[in-house]
Amino acid sequence: MNLSARLLSIANKVNQSSNIIDIGTDHGYVPIYLCEKNVIQKAVASDVSKSSCDKASKNILEHSQDTRISVIKSDGLNSIDTMGFDTVVISGMGGKLIGKIVDDSVDKFSNIEYLIVQPQTDVEYVRRKLHDVGYKITDEDIVLEDEIYYNIIVGKKGNEIYEKEIEYLFGKVLIDRKDKMLKSLLEYEIIKSRDIIKLLNESKTENAMNRINNINKYIILLDETINSILIKEGLDECFM
Repeated sequence: MNLSARLLSIANKVNQSSNIIDIGTDHGYVPIYLCEKNVIQKAVASDVSKSSCDKASKNILEHSQDTRISVIKSDGLNSIDTMGFDTVVISGMGGKLIGKIVDDSVDKFSNIEYLIVQPQTDVEYVRRKLHDVGYKITDEDIVLEDEIYYNIIVGKKGNEIYEKEIEYLFGKVLIDRKDKMLKSLLEYEIIKSRDIIKLLNESKTENAMNRINNINKYIILLDETINSILIKEGLDECFM
């Protein structure tokens, strides 16, 4: 099975011989791929949507992985027994929803060593949530697919708190690695922010002016991150 860049990046974060629970599985592609590559021993493919579970079941049967992958319709982890599993993958949904799924079933994470998340929004919030529930962020990637940037974050059981707000905002792992995709994302954020300012300038309301002021501060922060943290001595070779 061939995966999209986003799903492949998620799959590549799963350790050899893991047992995984894939929340928001949709078509079941990630657990199927991992079984075919013999990366995992068994999996639960779960989704809140019955139609998604039906699609996943069909694909799992077509790929002859029904003895290793179970499909469970569940709102988050509510209907899933996590015993015997070491990794939970939660992907393809907003960051606040990921946080809710974790909070609603925090007692079920006692035996989960790895939490791999791919939030569509509120990435900063998700980084904080991982720390709040006892996971340290050991890896993070940014993938560009169909002109959209996606963050894939790996949490491992352990305690960690970032010292700087900017590390929650943009990702300490990415900053420390001088990640080239982070640079690309920050540059994109600057362009997008300037476009918003152009639209707001058409309005002379106090609300619009306040928003422009806040966006300008954000642009300064983006520039500082690129120039002072990612680029050292002005050498592009710093990027991996």
